[in-house]
Amino acid sequence: MLLTDDMKIQKQKEIEEKEKAAREFQKQKFGFEGDLFKKKQELIKPIQDKIYKEIQKLAEEKSYDFIFDRANGPSMLFATPKYDRSEDILKALGITSVPQPGAKAAPSTATPPSAQPAPATPKPATNPSTAPAKPQPK
Repeated sequence: MLLTDDMKIQKQKEIEEKEKAAREFQKQKFGFEGDLFKKKQELIKPIQDKIYKEIQKLAEEKSYDFIFDRANGPSMLFATPKYDRSEDILKALGITSVPQPGAKAAPSTATPPSAQPAPATPKPATNPSTAPAKPQPK
């Protein structure tokens, strides 16, 4: 069957519309935040929560400070909060406060590291065994 130019253009548009609809359907069902992703999260979350509670319980009972997951590469599952050094790092970077989840971040009054003056260059330490010998008086 031969198609006129107008018919060819119309058929091409129909094909493009159907391809677009198919991509949208695929995204809706299988894409990030799609139905499959949401269903997996819904089914996995209770299991993950149960495992995490048991990890915390074990850590407290056995007085563990850290628990690592070796199955999927090195990742930490639990750490005693006393070992959290985030505030020290932020202070060293000149950041004074950390916004809490759900809270609005306050504008930082700290000077960014790039605007701070460079520290004075320290004098190299001399090791007595490698220092040049001083001439002895005669």
